[in-house]
Amino acid sequence: MKDTIVQLKEERMNAIMTFIRKICFLSTCYLFFALLVSGCGGIKQIVQKDSPRDKYEKSLELSGLTNAALGREWKIAGEKVLQDTFEIKIPFKEAGYFFSDRANALSYCFEAKKGERLLIKLERDEIHKMLVFMELFTVQGKGNSRSLKRVAFADSTQLTIEEEASKNQKYLLRLQPELMNGGRYILTIAINPSLAFPVKGKDARAIGSRFGDGRDNGKRKHEGVDIFAPKRNPVVAVTDGIITRTSNGGLGGKVIWMSGLHDHENFYYAHLDSQIVHPGETVKQGEILGLVGNTGNARHSSPHLHFGIYLPGAGAIDPFPFINDIGKRPADIQADQDNIGSWARIKSNKAFLKSAPEIKSAVIRALDVNTPVEIYAASSNFYKVKLPGSLDGFVESKYVEKAIGYKYIAKLDKSRPIFDAPAGNGVLIEYLSENANLKIYGEYNGFFLVRNNDYWGWIAK
Repeated sequence: MKDTIVQLKEERMNAIMTFIRKICFLSTCYLFFALLVSGCGGIKQIVQKDSPRDKYEKSLELSGLTNAALGREWKIAGEKVLQDTFEIKIPFKEAGYFFSDRANALSYCFEAKKGERLLIKLERDEIHKMLVFMELFTVQGKGNSRSLKRVAFADSTQLTIEEEASKNQKYLLRLQPELMNGGRYILTIAINPSLAFPVKGKDARAIGSRFGDGRDNGKRKHEGVDIFAPKRNPVVAVTDGIITRTSNGGLGGKVIWMSGLHDHENFYYAHLDSQIVHPGETVKQGEILGLVGNTGNARHSSPHLHFGIYLPGAGAIDPFPFINDIGKRPADIQADQDNIGSWARIKSNKAFLKSAPEIKSAVIRALDVNTPVEIYAASSNFYKVKLPGSLDGFVESKYVEKAIGYKYIAKLDKSRPIFDAPAGNGVLIEYLSENANLKIYGEYNGFFLVRNNDYWGWIAK
């Protein structure tokens, strides 16, 4: 029996090595092609319809690698995360690990408001330099009627995506590394304003009244934001545009209307002390248009700028997401990043597997003490973990300890098989002889997690 197992392990290793040689050749060809495309503008326009991941998948198919088990698993993993994803709140930051011995893919779903600009960046470790594909989709509908539309993509030649939300929009981000390669990464999803702040030297903390606040004892709603600043403080163009109108009188007092050159939104500056520009002038972002005042119906209040945004045919919209330049950086990662990519176990009966890295997120299931988990990412004070049965989610890092030391040693009463998963149909690793001493690191589903020599495995209780 032992000779047969050794022979099977050798045959499997030979097959894997052949597969790796194909992957190495394929990756070299792909990188050469990617560099060629990035250096030739004409070629890039021709192949722009296919994402780098599309081209990589096609090259797998042409090489026959999708007929092999790992190739099929890679394709399935990429498709699965488009349906089975985690909902997160942005801004967001995660440090994670892609395992080289399996097909990896991950996705996150999140919402952005109209006027916000997404900055998505992936950093790889300098040692492995794995090839990673990053794609951003918009999500329309729910459930079975949900549809995805790819709006941006990147690969390891430039792992950054910038996208401005043209409306309140749900997005899905997919990350997938090439086959048989892994390593550490840091994913950051930041939110930036799409417009410059309209009052020079100030930021969103100077906003004293928001869009939709009541006016005239509730008879009307505030159609902008009020930004308080010293009298005659400069007011600037939020983007490149053309001055369409200036006037003096009514509720706004001295006002300026400007139309954006790119998206054709109409920007309204009111209560100015003075207007510097004139109708028909073209202005650049940051150029001074006028000075803060308290004219119009603001004559009895502190000097401020009333700033509004109007869309053709839609009226006033909330300017805040367009100019909010504070509080949009992700929280620091507090969980110990040295534990990422390793086995760990639950150390408290207060631990729960959750659907998102947030205290108030939905509970997937309670976790028993000594339950083994594989840590593959960290964000804020949570770990993203995978249970032995492939169920994954988030758990507070304070309830997890790295499986460095074993819990106890057990002696086998008879020869027992070690499997690669806590199930009787798992892949057989080897048989251990009677009276062998085993170091037990955790338990799950009627199996012990053990370590023998240089590998982890599972043995029935």
